[in-house]
Amino acid sequence: MDINEQFVHACENGDYNTVHRILNENPKFNIDVTDQLGRTAIRLAIENEHLEVVTLLLALCDGQKMREALLLAIYLGHVQIAEACLRHPKFKVLNEKKVFTGNDDSFWQTPSSDDAQFAPDITPLILASQYNRTEIVQLLLRGGDRITKPHDYHCKCQECHNKFEFDSLRHAQSRLNAYRGLASESYISLASIDPILTAFELGHELRHLSGKEKYFKNEYINLADQLSAYAVKLLDKVRGHKELDCVLGKTGKETEEKYVLLARLYLAIKYEEKPFVAHSNCQQKLVEIWHSDIRNIFKLNPLCTLLLLLAYVFILPFACIVYILTSWSERTIKFQKFLKQPCIKFIGHTISFGIFIILIILSSLLFAGEFQKPMKRLKDIYPNVSDALNQSIALCDSMYANACIYCPLDDDFYFRQSTPTWIDIAITIFVVGFLWHEIKQAYTDGLNDYLLSWNNIVDSCMNVLYISSFALKYYVFFQ
Repeated sequence: MDINEQFVHACENGDYNTVHRILNENPKFNIDVTDQLGRTAIRLAIENEHLEVVTLLLALCDGQKMREALLLAIYLGHVQIAEACLRHPKFKVLNEKKVFTGNDDSFWQTPSSDDAQFAPDITPLILASQYNRTEIVQLLLRGGDRITKPHDYHCKCQECHNKFEFDSLRHAQSRLNAYRGLASESYISLASIDPILTAFELGHELRHLSGKEKYFKNEYINLADQLSAYAVKLLDKVRGHKELDCVLGKTGKETEEKYVLLARLYLAIKYEEKPFVAHSNCQQKLVEIWHSDIRNIFKLNPLCTLLLLLAYVFILPFACIVYILTSWSERTIKFQKFLKQPCIKFIGHTISFGIFIILIILSSLLFAGEFQKPMKRLKDIYPNVSDALNQSIALCDSMYANACIYCPLDDDFYFRQSTPTWIDIAITIFVVGFLWHEIKQAYTDGLNDYLLSWNNIVDSCMNVLYISSFALKYYVFFQ
């Protein structure tokens, strides 16, 4: 067995004394010797977790070899060896030269060898984040390392243009690798102040990006689903209602301590984070808010609950009038609070819309009955108008014989007189109320968020149709 085979065998088996002896006896010994499968000595030592041998070999490695050793240790999950690489005296010097963290030129570099396992743009932090090596990620973050977020897909800067022209595939893969690191649970947990907000925003961005970079569509969707699952895991850690209120009420930027009721839940609905919204903790909070102070009512006998509901149907119109007239008074605060409860508001809206539908049906039936009413003569209602109209027709016929555009067969006009009924007026009040509700919602949510919901768009179109229909109807009435 020659010296190269002895060295490789010693590194593979962790024979520190033999490795140390060979290196001392041969100061210019090449540590890049390989076995029959092409594996280097340091790679064999790392794969078999021989920490002392690896530490000895690191002193003889250059920057590229140390980078490969560190990435391999991270990939295999050998935390102690990775920490040894990070704490090695050479690491600080090489890190200042951006050998590990990467720089703008790393994209253009070719792999160190033909069988290099990692692409040049893969940094230790990206790799550690992808495999959730929390201890290593923490060490790298403490050293000031961060994952640079890729530019926008439509970015037209010179750097993106040059990378795309140089190698479009590597450019797309480097973007994907960066997003894999950014979407890591370990990286978000350690680098983000508000992990849930970061997960929501990044997941929304990745879903949007999957529609543009279709060649990596499945990968981006999987990353977005991974972020959704991560947000749910964080929600699982909530231990009480106070913590739940803080989690679901957090709003604003990461550094801001602002809390609004269910603000985070509204954000989850906006970003279509269904697992988060459907989580049992969120649902429990919604049920608590839904029942609020009337929880005991729903514990009564179902028959009693039904009777109370029927009684509320008759009380609702008067309750609304009292609420409008006394909304400024402090004496009716309890009454106002009762009507503002979500469950009561829902019942009120349901009853109100049911009455509106009934009025629409009655209006349609009455309109059909209009054709059965007897005809009325214009002469009987407006004699002056009838005489003037007949004189005009006679004058036209005498001056332009057989050229008059319209000549009635009878000397009078017959029509059905129509005026707004109480049903039309009631429906008009409802339509005005619907319109005011949509205006108020658009003002509260903001026009951009309002138009993002298809439900709001449908409601707006429905209100436009209602307004157009009744505007034409009233125009006919008063013309």
